Amino acid sequence: MKISAVYALENNIRFRIGIQVPLREALGALVTLGYEGVELHISDPFALNCNFLMDNLNEFGLEVSAISTGLSYIKYGYSLCNIDDASREMALKFFRKYIEVARILNGGIVVIGLARGRSDSMHHDKAKKKLMDSLQVLNDYSKNMGVSLVLEPLNKNETNLINKVSEAIDIIKTLDNVHLLLDTYHIWLEEDIYVALSQYGKYARHIHVADTDRLPPGLGKLKWSEIIKILNSVGYNGYLSVEALMEPNYFESLKIAIKTLKSCL
Repeated sequence: MKISAVYALENNIRFRIGIQVPLREALGALVTLGYEGVELHISDPFALNCNFLMDNLNEFGLEVSAISTGLSYIKYGYSLCNIDDASREMALKFFRKYIEVARILNGGIVVIGLARGRSDSMHHDKAKKKLMDSLQVLNDYSKNMGVSLVLEPLNKNETNLINKVSEAIDIIKTLDNVHLLLDTYHIWLEEDIYVALSQYGKYARHIHVADTDRLPPGLGKLKWSEIIKILNSVGYNGYLSVEALMEPNYFESLKIAIKTLKSCL
């Protein structure tokens, strides 16, 4: 297993999770602390200078562990379950571009988290159908581009679509290029995390790690030695990507997180 951390490419936005400092400062800190990758959280994939990003990533010797997409939902409100077809098409347009960016940056993985959206009570079934239609479109597009999609179960405070890991499993079994993202914080809020990891860890293509209260690993109540033991037992060999509140500050948070994870690995 390798270790990465989430970095928000846009700092002036309502988002408190992950690193939010100038790019080269963030990449330098990750290298200094022994991280092998960075997960790029991007609000507008059309505004990226991919050559600039790639030059910096190569200079610091960091891989792109994944491309995260939730900032597009936070900033623009674009979602894959929107029952308004014009609005949903904007979300699909963004996701196609995310997939292209992942291919250019050798990321290989695009996250479907917050940007799937949420439904209201009146249109829940219709929104879920729209989401499934969107996933099928993106499944085919990403497969042709050689990029994998990962669907992330989120806690019910963030969405009412796909909260349990079993719900995500039911969906990914119907598609051949949408895989599972497991997030320790979200799972902990919804179900027994150790049981869920034991049962579904074999399906995971990417994993977000955060402790209870969404603190960095090592600052909460989760048993990281047990979590890593389970992941080893199911054969997981992808990235553990720190997606947590950067408290008390980002450098100390990253330092504590990687020390905790490496001591278990």
